[in-house]
Amino acid sequence: MDASTILALALGLVLGGLAVALSARRARRRERALAAEWLTRAEAGEYRYRTVVEELGDGVLLIGETGEVVTANPSAERMFGATPGGLIGLPAERLRSRWIGHDGTAAPAELAFDGRAIAALDGGLPRADGTVMWARLSVRPIIDRRGPGPFPMLVSVADVTPQRESAAALSAAHRELERRATDLERSNAELEQFAYVASHDLSEPLRMVTSYLQLLRRRYRGQLDGDADEFIDYAVDGAGRMRDLIDDLLTYSRVGRSASAAEPVDLEAVAAGTLRALAAAAADAGAEVEIGPLPTVVGDEVQLGQLLQNLISNALKFRAPDRPARVRVSGERFVGGWALAVSDNGIGVDPAHEERIFKMFQRLHTRDAYEGTGIGLAVCRRIVEQHGGRIWLEPTPGGGATFRFTLPDRAPAGAAA
Repeated sequence: MDASTILALALGLVLGGLAVALSARRARRRERALAAEWLTRAEAGEYRYRTVVEELGDGVLLIGETGEVVTANPSAERMFGATPGGLIGLPAERLRSRWIGHDGTAAPAELAFDGRAIAALDGGLPRADGTVMWARLSVRPIIDRRGPGPFPMLVSVADVTPQRESAAALSAAHRELERRATDLERSNAELEQFAYVASHDLSEPLRMVTSYLQLLRRRYRGQLDGDADEFIDYAVDGAGRMRDLIDDLLTYSRVGRSASAAEPVDLEAVAAGTLRALAAAAADAGAEVEIGPLPTVVGDEVQLGQLLQNLISNALKFRAPDRPARVRVSGERFVGGWALAVSDNGIGVDPAHEERIFKMFQRLHTRDAYEGTGIGLAVCRRIVEQHGGRIWLEPTPGGGATFRFTLPDRAPAGAAA
């Protein structure tokens, strides 16, 4: 082999080595650039993570394998009453000693920070001013499947003081409402008892007064002067109105006292019976009363008969003077019950008085124009509400009025059974 060949081979070896060296150098540069890029990304990710965690309203702590706090965000420091960085290195047992149970007792045994997960534990953290921040704590172990543990634990603490205070306020309001409802129920019962007893006890002496006044009128009419006859007439009329008022008051008080067991009631039969009882009044008024198809409902037959009688008799009483009276009783089905109506073509009622007419002793007309005590519709409302429904006035186009009321399929809670 001559010298030129040897030189060429040597040069080739040198150039090959240089190429390999250059390639390795470029590879190392790429590796360093890639590592730097990954490091930059990791630092950016950690920065974003720390920013999010530090801005959280919930407290977040990381407890290491040794059972000491490794990191804690500002919310956690505030909740546990620590200075910035004051929780780092603190044993988890110290955290447990600060926690109190939801009933103010010591922390429960389950809060051991021993690697067991806790989904939600309610309790509190005392504040420096003596108040308590009520909180909900959860623990999640960060499990490393490469080993048996112990594992780090991620602890989160949420401030639930506003929710607890709202719940407490709502509970207190509910108790107060129940107390007032009980007081109102007792007061109503006492008022009903008073009305019943007073009306009942007044009936007998009033009956005696009325009897003697009528006796005076029969025996001495025309024997005294004209003024005496007029005065006796006034007294008899006043006693009669008082008797009607007491009778109606007794009827009103009995609605809530004498309810019989709820049972199926054929309203069509009840309406027919009511119409027979009012036949004379209907004939005097020249009225035509139409009873449409009516359902069978659950309730008190006597009370429902009183309801229909009051509504139909009102329609006959408040008839228009310029046209024959027409009264119609009808019913229709709705989800959960029946809607019934008693409509007429009478003088009607101004809608502005809708609420007033259902109150006791409220009259829209003078006694000279229409007799009555102003308690009939109050009795109607009481009966309907006793059956779990409601009643209202609906003006009728062209004159007249329609009284609508609802009756549910089932007897209301608290009804007689």
